[in-house]
Amino acid sequence: MAGLPKVHMKFKQVFVSLFAATLLMQTSTVPGTELEHPLQLSAAPLMVRLVQDQALTPDSRIEFQSVDPQGNLHPVKDMHGQGQWSLETFRGGQTFQIVPSPASYAGPLEVKIDGRIVSRYGQMIPSSSNLILEKVLTVRAIDGTALRVHYTDYSLEKNGDRTYPQRVLMHMQKAYESLSRDMKLVQAPEARAKVIEAYIGDTEAGALLPFGGFDLGDFRRAPLFMVRTDEQTGSKTPVLLLPANYRKFLEFWNRINGTPFSKTYTEDEYLATSVTHEMTHAVIHGFNENLGSTEHEAKGGDWYTEGLARYFECKSGSDAGFASEGFRKIVDGKVQFSRGGANYYLRYPDETFFSMRYENALFWMYIEKHFGPDAIIQISRDLKMPSRDASASAADYARILSDVTGQPFGDLLNDYFNWVHRGEYRGYAEGMKLLPIAATQSVWAAEKFYLYNTRGQLLFSGDTLKSDWIASWGTAAGSAISESVAGDWTPQADIQPLAFDSHQIMMSALPGRERTVRITNTGASNDLRVTLYLNFRDGKRVEVCDVAAGQTGRFVIRSEERITRIGAVLANLDPINTTTYQISIN
Repeated sequence: MAGLPKVHMKFKQVFVSLFAATLLMQTSTVPGTELEHPLQLSAAPLMVRLVQDQALTPDSRIEFQSVDPQGNLHPVKDMHGQGQWSLETFRGGQTFQIVPSPASYAGPLEVKIDGRIVSRYGQMIPSSSNLILEKVLTVRAIDGTALRVHYTDYSLEKNGDRTYPQRVLMHMQKAYESLSRDMKLVQAPEARAKVIEAYIGDTEAGALLPFGGFDLGDFRRAPLFMVRTDEQTGSKTPVLLLPANYRKFLEFWNRINGTPFSKTYTEDEYLATSVTHEMTHAVIHGFNENLGSTEHEAKGGDWYTEGLARYFECKSGSDAGFASEGFRKIVDGKVQFSRGGANYYLRYPDETFFSMRYENALFWMYIEKHFGPDAIIQISRDLKMPSRDASASAADYARILSDVTGQPFGDLLNDYFNWVHRGEYRGYAEGMKLLPIAATQSVWAAEKFYLYNTRGQLLFSGDTLKSDWIASWGTAAGSAISESVAGDWTPQADIQPLAFDSHQIMMSALPGRERTVRITNTGASNDLRVTLYLNFRDGKRVEVCDVAAGQTGRFVIRSEERITRIGAVLANLDPINTTTYQISIN
């Protein structure tokens, strides 16, 4: 760039660094907030390394220009708005400090030394991964935590959305304020992050190269939570990665993760859910280093991290993720699926509890409604492993849940399953878009069991019900027992460890005769708990029985009771063994 002072040195390697000082303070209103906050806009650090055969002479001239998506060059201005750099040497003259203006165009940089292009967005000299001028938008929360959004003009111009960084920052701030209240960060200063960063990066090969130390593969998995560790101090910074082309991401999301209702969510509502989800990871990381995340080596913690983050999405004002149902289908003989939110779980409830991820959001709704937000805080604290290399087991998780709630884990899980079976989640605002649990619908008449198909026809099952077939759920329907549309994909009635099946049996019972409902455990589980809801015309009665492997639980229907319907929850509380079962009425 013109007007550069001459460099009075000569050596084989030169480093040029752009420092992210506080360059511009604006008193501005973050969109969607009531209070005015100072926004800090700056250019981020940049390091340019010249190869060994590139030497500067006392008369060398260094030029930088930023390149837009059309290939046009833009002069980079200094903090005074001038089209040149103020140059300062330090570290024995081997590094230059250059301070650009935040008003400059930010994108890939073209570097010239003595008129020769030594680098232009992706060529070999010098390292192209560092030749991106980024901008940083910052706001401080009330408790002092800095929230930062890193972006480039290049990405914004290419994707046609100049307001994207401001909207991301707005949702980060709203999410942080909500999470700070719920997780009571004021009482947990040791868990509060000093800084939470967000990077908006391109995901397409050949586009602007990623920045901030993250690669193309990282941004292709975005929205994503990661942790950056300072190698010198060991301090950890929570980081959110977001795709620059968020509209393209939404097109993909909507193809595989719809909701069973006709509500159309806006792009900003989807963005709010994504940011709140990743911000939940960032906040709870301070309590336990996110057991099961990319940061912690211990695996299997997604039932907590992903389930809680998906439930807390509701606090953004949008339930787009919480109400999603994902999909599950068979392709080439293999089950293909996309785990959604609570509606996915309601359609496919027969999943081992600690193997679930996003669909476990409903459990955290249950915990908050029954035990309060303090229980979530305590569980989050107790999940912190005693050492970085420690791995938690399902038994550890069960013990922690039991200690915090004051209930034996089996009782807690059985109570949760029955809460789901009864559909009590629909009495809360978060559950208004959730469907009933997928239950096997059958009829007992003339001493026989029949299953309904979706055409209203009864299919003969036999003297004993040995199927957990789901004929319909929501708008999905199957015409034959081999076409189960929910539950699981097995032909027999079975339940995985720490999971349950739900049944609704319509009754046609003759008066004046005593009946016995028998549930036989034909599998390996020694901890099958059966809850029967015996519904009369004017009330109901609830019976509970534990059934060991090879045993039969018996429930007596008295002669004077006119039962119209039986609801059944069969909970397999065995943490290891899948079990099978049969139902009969005599």
